[in-house]
Amino acid sequence: MTIRPHVTAPAFRGRPRASKIPRRMTMSIYLRSAVFALAAMATVAGFQATTADAKTLTMQVGAPLLPAGSSFAWAPTSSALVDPANSAVANQITARRLQTAIETNLAAHGFRKAASPAISDLAVSFHVVLKQQQGARLTDTAATFCGWRGCVRRWGAAPVVTTYDYTHGTLVIDLVDRQTGDLVWRAASEDRVTQSDLSQSHLNSMVAKMMKSLPPS
Repeated sequence: MTIRPHVTAPAFRGRPRASKIPRRMTMSIYLRSAVFALAAMATVAGFQATTADAKTLTMQVGAPLLPAGSSFAWAPTSSALVDPANSAVANQITARRLQTAIETNLAAHGFRKAASPAISDLAVSFHVVLKQQQGARLTDTAATFCGWRGCVRRWGAAPVVTTYDYTHGTLVIDLVDRQTGDLVWRAASEDRVTQSDLSQSHLNSMVAKMMKSLPPS
């Protein structure tokens, strides 16, 4: 007689459960995938995704210390490039306010305005470039429902992408040695532009930030 060994099989209570991904993590993965897909679609369509609070970028070209009490005058070619599609932003009133802001800040750094460009040490000019651009905004369609057990955030359809038009402006300020014609200092700033940004106080503040690195004379 053959004796077969008795093997006891492990007892299972139902089927083994697979490890579950937390619901929040799953929805986070889905949302990230949707955001990446929508961003790629916006890029292919030629849209530019921008944040609501656009930061002003400034750069300065290094220059030797300018002589104390240097005089300045406006260069004959100092002019703003006008965008005819946005005359509410690009107009003579804005140009005069920019001139006032530049003169005020130059005086604060110790420069003096010459009576005539022919006798000035520096020629000042500024250029404004305005471009109409298109941005994309991502809107979350999730909804929150609250009951006696608390609030639950339920996900609906995929986020919605809406496009909008805005004006992107670049301001460049140049100081040129009048005798040699060499550029001795430059500052550039770019940001979104709205009509509310064109007040004299706002332009004064913007130009002051651009001239922070201007060596005092």
